[in-house]
This record gives sequence, structure tokens and C-alpha cells, in this order.
Amino acid sequence: MLAVVMGAPDYKVRFADAASLFQYGFSSCSIYIDRERDPLPELSVVYGKQDTAELEYAEEFRYLTTGGTVIGEVEKTMELPEEVQAPIQKGECAGRVVYKADGEELGSVAILYGADVARAGMWDLFGCTMKQYFLGTA
Repeated sequence: MLAVVMGAPDYKVRFADAASLFQYGFSSCSIYIDRERDPLPELSVVYGKQDTAELEYAEEFRYLTTGGTVIGEVEKTMELPEEVQAPIQKGECAGRVVYKADGEELGSVAILYGADVARAGMWDLFGCTMKQYFLGTA
């Protein structure tokens, strides 16, 4: 917050007026910051050189209310697909986390891919098939 007081007779009055403006501002605002972000799962990748893709949050979620309203209990919902197809570029959007309070959506934060996943070639898929056939593993 920023308080500007002009036309006051001296610094004591300016300071008192600025202090009362800050008290009013802080009493009428409420902020929610998601400091306890849930760990992100790895997504299953189809036709990729890797079986999974790393995920990361795009940013920290913050929400500010004014007018004296208080933010209630905040619910977080993660929206991600079950699996994705390669190729995947680092920084592309994979999904989002939606924040709601009292049934109203406050906002969301994008979930991004944390690394590139190249599309598997014919020999990669052939090697994987042989590995499954002879060793019984993927």
C-alpha cells in the first residue's frame, strides 16, 4: 500500500494521517497466499522416449479481497489429464490448479511441463517391445 498526504501543516500531522490511512487499508483487505502447494504427480506419456513427464507450478497463487470481506476456507482442485502423447515441450501448459472459496472460483495457477519429452522412434518402440517380451518389463 502507498499513502500520500498533502497539505498537512507539519510532519507530525502527515505521519498521523498516513498511519490512519494504512490502518484503514489493512483492516479492509485480506490476502490469501498458497504457501503449502501440493506435490505434483508425474504424468504418463504415450509414445515418448520417457514414460513420464515432470510437472511444475507456473507461479505462486495470491488472492486479495477488499471491502472488509474475509476469505473463508479455500479448496484446491487439480485438473490434469490421465496421460499425454509425446512430443512435449518444456513450459507448455499441462493443466491447472483451481482455487475456490464458498463455492466461488478465486482463480487458478497453470501447471507446466518441467522438461522436454521427445517422441519415440521406431527403434525405441521396437526395443521397448523386445524388452517386454524377453524380460517381462516395460
